Amino acid sequence: MNPVKQLLGASLGPVLGLNHHDDTKIDDFLYAGQAQATASDAATYYRQATSYIQKNAVMGSINRFYYSLFTTNKIAGVGVLQLPNGQTQRSISNWGIDWTGVYQVG
Repeated sequence: MNPVKQLLGASLGPVLGLNHHDDTKIDDFLYAGQAQATASDAATYYRQATSYIQKNAVMGSINRFYYSLFTTNKIAGVGVLQLPNGQTQRSISNWGIDWTGVYQVG
């Protein structure tokens, strides 16, 4: 019942949990792909999942010491915000992804 937990959960939770979603259709595609007996059958569901993720501009998980990132033309502004010296920040680096200036189109 710590009041700080409530404050951090309400303010930082949405920022730190950007890749969390409640769209079970994505999970359904991925789990169906994992349940298939052959790689070609699984690929069908994985293609459907990828298409759905890109169509709806959902960010994928970033974990396991490498980056897995889904994107779409509905997301703009990645790596285009200029620093005071006129350069742009690297889009992806060892420190993470530069989400400054990113927005969803439409």
